[in-house]
Amino acid sequence: MNTWTDPTLTPMTTWHPNDDATPTPEEVEGMATMLEGRHGLFAADVADFFSTFHGQRGDAGRSWAWQGVAERVRYRTRCRTTGRKERHRARLGGPLC
Repeated sequence: MNTWTDPTLTPMTTWHPNDDATPTPEEVEGMATMLEGRHGLFAADVADFFSTFHGQRGDAGRSWAWQGVAERVRYRTRCRTTGRKERHRARLGGPLC
């Protein structure tokens, strides 16, 4: 079944461009995990692309959200490669790697 032909399957039916696109920490973590799974070492670059894409079109909220995903991917990569268990953005009390 195609979401383009079946309006009951499209998630865009209740979304509006002026709605707040600020992701929750769980959503950022989920997107980071998904990008790492699909794009491997290029995950942060993919998130940066989406950040730039939305920023150039004037959607600062989504640009900021994707930049947060890129930062999280880079942080997770750094934790894996260094083996360090430090707090992400310690001033915010972020999660351990």
